[in-house]
Amino acid sequence: MSKGNQFSFYGLALTFFPPLDIANKHNLQQLMAATNTSNIKRVNMQIQKLLNNLNQMSRSFLFFTK
Repeated sequence: MSKGNQFSFYGLALTFFPPLDIANKHNLQQLMAATNTSNIKRVNMQIQKLLNNLNQMSRSFLFFTK
């Protein structure tokens, strides 16, 4: 899949799953707030949550396009 397709699929998935997009924005805000070195574990957890949300969104989207 080319990068252009990934972005359009992501945009299309957001129309079906806007709550996940809101969760991702919240996780990104938390990531930006936790930039000092004592928060590395928390940052890693936020990155994991973000990746899990994106993964869930793409799996749900692929399920609906079969």
